Amino acid sequence: MHKKLVTLKENENDMQFVLTDQTDCIKMKYRSLVLQISLENNKLKFLKISGPHKAYSTFMSKVMKELASDNGEGYTGCLLNEMRHGSGVQVWPDNAKYEGEWRWDKANGNGTFQHANGDIYEGEWKDDKANGYGTFQHANGDIYEGEWKDDKANGYGIYKYVNGAEYNGHWKNDL
Repeated sequence: MHKKLVTLKENENDMQFVLTDQTDCIKMKYRSLVLQISLENNKLKFLKISGPHKAYSTFMSKVMKELASDNGEGYTGCLLNEMRHGSGVQVWPDNAKYEGEWRWDKANGNGTFQHANGDIYEGEWKDDKANGYGTFQHANGDIYEGEWKDDKANGYGIYKYVNGAEYNGHWKNDL
């Protein structure tokens, strides 16, 4: 039987309860919100959240739901309609990790992606792709800092090689 301790915390007020996979659903009131929560396959599932929009926004921005599996992979962060939405961390089976902003289940906004091979991209995202300004540090120490479009260096950027060489200029599709 899976168990998950859930803590809803805002300022000094805590509410704790334990869900198990044998718990059908818990319906409760938290501040001015009414929550219906269940646990399926060791994952929290918010069946219904109702209440004033301001209270709902506060709840979504301050309360984190943990959906990680026993081996550490999974998602920890804000959800909306069962999609990653707001701040969160996703870890994949190969230990790649994205930490940052999500919008409708895709990386959007600012975030950091650590590849399984040690490469790291930190910067702006749009629809799961590096878009905008960001820095990519290769595992070997080379660094590209500049503009991105659709996961490729596009626009002005600086590539610094670990041996000290450097290229400043415009890029198009990583070239």
